[in-house]
Amino acid sequence: MIKNRAKIKRLILVVIIGFLTIFAAHYSNINKKQIIQTTKTEIEADSSILIVGVSVTEPFVYYDENEQLTGYDIQLIQLIAEKLDKEIKFIEMPFANLIPAVENNNIDIAIAAIHITPERQERVTFSTPYLDTGLVMVVDPSKTQISQIADIQGKQVGVKIGATGFDYAQKFLAEGLDFKVIEYKNTKDSFLDLGVGRLDVIFNDYVNSKYLLLDTFSNLKIAEDQNNNIIFINKVGLGIAVNKNNPILVDQINQALKQIDINHIMPFDTEH
Repeated sequence: MIKNRAKIKRLILVVIIGFLTIFAAHYSNINKKQIIQTTKTEIEADSSILIVGVSVTEPFVYYDENEQLTGYDIQLIQLIAEKLDKEIKFIEMPFANLIPAVENNNIDIAIAAIHITPERQERVTFSTPYLDTGLVMVVDPSKTQISQIADIQGKQVGVKIGATGFDYAQKFLAEGLDFKVIEYKNTKDSFLDLGVGRLDVIFNDYVNSKYLLLDTFSNLKIAEDQNNNIIFINKVGLGIAVNKNNPILVDQINQALKQIDINHIMPFDTEH
């Protein structure tokens, strides 16, 4: 059963991220234990090393079956580091800790499908967007019908702590909608709870949601309006977060992004 599941997941990855594995074979050799043990204090004196904060957010950041860190964002930042002639040391942490870690200069940059929002831009500087996505609602269509944002009234809404979905839930509550917010550290846990009826709807990133629906949760669906168009709570770009006091690094990253063909990393259509 486990072997069959692994085969299915590999097929899904081929569908979603195309020939991402071509890059992975060359660039991904980061072991989980090495990441956890790495801290900036140990290596901050070495300017040739880039300290990168990450958080598991499939298909952007995740561990493969050999416990090697891989994913779209991992491949992208490794290509950028190659352009900058730098070595990477990864530090894994909860998603909610990424922006504070950059802001407090505990890490050099953070990348983990981070939505560029005005609130975050007050705290860190972002690279130019490297991928377009947005915030959507995920439901079990056999139990809950959502065709507009107002339909969350009276519902149980799952959000990831520190993510854009959490911020929008607070915004809608402040605007007068009445619903219960359930917070999660891990998005997959919220999908599991939605599948068994503990939640009515999840606010989550579009690309991450689409990946999870194809991978494991095929009974769930991204909410659509009455014209069968996906309901985007917002549309945003993903960016690499850098400390505000490091404009040189931001410029270097942006220059490297211009030289990288993003479509060769993950030819994934985020508009359909």
